[in-house]
Amino acid sequence: METFLTTIGLYVLPALALFALLVFIHELGHYLAARYHGVGVKTFAIGMGPRLGTLKRDQNGTQWKLAALPLGGYVELLGGPGDKDCADVEGKPLSAAGTGARISILAAGPIANILLAGLLFMLFIATADIARSPSEIAAVEPGSPAAEAGLHQGDRILAVNGRDVRWMDQVLNEAFAGLDREIALIVERDGRPIDVTLHPDRLTANVLGRDTEAGYTGIQAAPRVPVRFTPAQMLAETADMFVSQTRMTVQAVKDVVTGHRGVESLMSIVGITHVTGEMIQLGGLTALVYFAGTISLALAVMNLLPLPVLDGGQIVIAAGEKLVGRRVPEKAHTWMARICMGLLIALTVYLAHKDLTVIGLTAAGAGVAIALTIGSVVLMTPSWRAGLLTHLRPGQT
Repeated sequence: METFLTTIGLYVLPALALFALLVFIHELGHYLAARYHGVGVKTFAIGMGPRLGTLKRDQNGTQWKLAALPLGGYVELLGGPGDKDCADVEGKPLSAAGTGARISILAAGPIANILLAGLLFMLFIATADIARSPSEIAAVEPGSPAAEAGLHQGDRILAVNGRDVRWMDQVLNEAFAGLDREIALIVERDGRPIDVTLHPDRLTANVLGRDTEAGYTGIQAAPRVPVRFTPAQMLAETADMFVSQTRMTVQAVKDVVTGHRGVESLMSIVGITHVTGEMIQLGGLTALVYFAGTISLALAVMNLLPLPVLDGGQIVIAAGEKLVGRRVPEKAHTWMARICMGLLIALTVYLAHKDLTVIGLTAAGAGVAIALTIGSVVLMTPSWRAGLLTHLRPGQT
C-alpha cells in the first residue's frame, strides 16, 4: 500500500498537475486571442472524462468547465454547428473574423506554450544549483569521431555550427541531437582559431531508464563547476537554453518525420508520467521545472505540425482557403480530421504499450499503468466522446 501511494504521489499526481498547467496555458492562448479579435467564446474546457464542475457563464457568455482528467481541453468558438441559441455569447462568429484573425487565434495556443517554456527555463536558471563543464576538451577517446577529426586534449571550443559557446554542455547537446550530421566547430589551439568538422557516430544511450539514440563524439568534458549568473547573464543563459531546446526539439521531430529516428523515440502520456517522477527524484522541483519547460516547448512544436486535427494543420487550411478563395467543404474537413485522429490514437496506443514495456513491472510501472487505465476508461465516457466529435467540427480550437 505504501509503495502504491508513493507511486501515485511521485509519478501520477505531479504528471497530472503538469498536464493541467500545459493544457490550461495552451487553451488560454486561444481564448485571449479570440477575445482580442472580438470572436465569441462559447466554452473553455479543461480535462476530459466525467465533469467535475461547471461555472456560470461569465459576462461574455463563456461557459467554464473542468473535467476529471486534465489530459486535454478545448476552447469552443462562436461559429460552429448549433449556434442558433447562443445569443448570450458576446462576440462575432469565427467565420466573420477574417483569415488573419483565424490564423492568429490558432497560433496563439502554441505561442502561449512557447512563452511558458521561456518562463520555466528562466525560473530553473534562477533557482537551480547549476554546474557546467568548461568548453576546453579534457581528453579525446582514441579512435573516436573527435580523434578522427583531429581534436586534441586542451583544445577550447569557441563555436558550434555558427553559434558561440561557453560550456561543453552546449557542444555535447548539439552532438546528442545531431544524428548522422556533421558538426562545424571553431577550436582555439595555441592561441589561434581552427576550423574542424566533426562527424558523430550513432549510439544508443540510456537516459532515465530509456534507450535513446544519440550522437557520439568521444570528447571527454572536464569536471563540472558551480556557476552563478548575474541578472544579465541569467537572461542570456535563458535565451541560450530556449534556442538550444527549440533546435533539439524541432530536429528530433524532423528526424522522426524523415526516418532518421524511429517513432519509438517519442513518449506517450505514460512515458511522460514516468519521466516526471524520475525527474523529481533526480533533482526535485527544480528539475521538474526544467522538464516542464521542455514538454511545453515540445507541445508547441507538435501542435504546429500540418495535421488537420492540430493547430498547424488548421493554419495551413486557413491560409490555403485564403489563397484559392474558397472554403474547404465541411464534409472533407471532417473526414480528414477523423482519419488523422485515428492515426494519432493508434500511435498513442503503440507508444503507451512501448513505454509500459520499457518501464517494466516496477512500482513506477504500476502507477503509469493505472494512469493509462484511467485514460482508457475516460475515452469510453459519453462526455469525452461528445468532446471528440465536437472537436472535429469547425468553430473549435
